Amino acid sequence: MITAALLWAGLALPAAAQEATQETAQEVAQDESGADPAVWGPYAQWVGRTFERQGSSEYGAHRITIAWEEPGKVMVETGYLVDGKRWYTYTVVAGKQPATLTVDPKPGPKGAWNIVDAENLESNKRFGYQTTRRVTGAQTFEEATLRSGGVVDQRVYLDIASAQYQAVQEAKAVEEVRKRAEAVAARRAAGVPAVESVPVPAERVLAYQEPLRGGSGMLRVTRGKTWGDGICYLAVYINDRLAARMVGGETATFRVPAGELRIGVGGDPAGRGTCSMGRGGVVEHLTPLGKGEALHVYYQLDSGLHFSEALLDPAAP
Repeated sequence: MITAALLWAGLALPAAAQEATQETAQEVAQDESGADPAVWGPYAQWVGRTFERQGSSEYGAHRITIAWEEPGKVMVETGYLVDGKRWYTYTVVAGKQPATLTVDPKPGPKGAWNIVDAENLESNKRFGYQTTRRVTGAQTFEEATLRSGGVVDQRVYLDIASAQYQAVQEAKAVEEVRKRAEAVAARRAAGVPAVESVPVPAERVLAYQEPLRGGSGMLRVTRGKTWGDGICYLAVYINDRLAARMVGGETATFRVPAGELRIGVGGDPAGRGTCSMGRGGVVEHLTPLGKGEALHVYYQLDSGLHFSEALLDPAAP
């Protein structure tokens, strides 16, 4: 495993491959006084800030937080993975030689940053690898991993407190909504299998049968029929509420709140013997339902659970 001592030196494999301790990244506002660029180089601009990697690179930390441990004397840099787990921590102090910074990961051997100027850093080389950092704007810096002088990977980090970062996040959210809407439209265009089914007996329909106040819609759920699936019931949950117990070839209809629906299918909570197996796991299908819409969701247990869906005429029974 690549240790924290080598991360800053550039010997950083894709972050997802590294072990990490469980810790959530926290943005800490710090006093930037005492950060002399002649002593700290680019760190004088970065202390008291949190930066996030942009783009699709898997090298380097996802987030980097730089803060004073002892104002004017000791900084601490912490790198975090995408899931918020801490990846590495090291202290940074002025080196014994001019224009150098000593890096001390714990545990691990010390290393050094060489201050090229107020906007550029170069790490010392280890096993042919080296890391460089370069200020690219008031809110950004670029980090590169080099091997034998050639660039292996480059990544850009952006201050999460900046307006630029907020604009990037908003654009990502809009794009995510667009992609999801396209996926839902494609799924519904594919439709559900045209198969015969019978209603679930009333004693096994357990929820969402009464009219609802506010925006609501109709949900029809069908369990596809496969060989041997009449032996055990499967439980259907709607927004975490047990709504029905079904065998293959059955359909149930529900009045549900408009909005995001979570339709879960799992083992029968009342099952016994063989039918009690798989009781703990629920597979969820998420889909939106508009006010007044009618949606048909079809699921089938065949080497795993498979879902499909289609919009119906609101007047459909």
